[in-house]
Amino acid sequence: MAGPAPSLIGRREYSTPGVSPHRVTSIASATSGFTRSAAGPAALRVKPDVALAIDVTLCGDTPGVEYSRLPIKLGAGPAIKYFDWAPAAGYGTAVPRRLTDRLERAAEGAGIEYQREVLLGGATDAYGIQLSGTGVLTGCISVPSRYIHSAVGCVHLDDVDKAADLIVAFIADISANGLPE
Repeated sequence: MAGPAPSLIGRREYSTPGVSPHRVTSIASATSGFTRSAAGPAALRVKPDVALAIDVTLCGDTPGVEYSRLPIKLGAGPAIKYFDWAPAAGYGTAVPRRLTDRLERAAEGAGIEYQREVLLGGATDAYGIQLSGTGVLTGCISVPSRYIHSAVGCVHLDDVDKAADLIVAFIADISANGLPE
């Protein structure tokens, strides 16, 4: 993920005592969404039972962008990804319903406002992670961003905080209820 969002999310304590007995691993990738050369091999090494890619996504409320094509708003919470597709690269991710349902349940249980995302024209590290080894149950939480992949990209800090809260809520949900089946 580019810009300030990964460093802000990365500072949040995920594996606090009492939240989860599971090992939580965080991996940063500088080539997110452009190649499968970073997150996929890292996931092959870690061998996660479930994985979340954390990335930014385009906002339809960016000046000059048609909202109906990208119905994601800055300041309205993180986006739970259902599907993305990068036609030029020829790949994308369809997130299994059992995982999006659990992410939604975790968000609602923690009182976290969220958005639903389908992105055509871009992809994330979720694709490389999903295909690693014999396959990994993989989803994506996106932080809405304007002017993505530019020197002036911006996010709403509340969206960053809520994304971090959603990650913690999801880990707590897995700890309490087991892996999504």
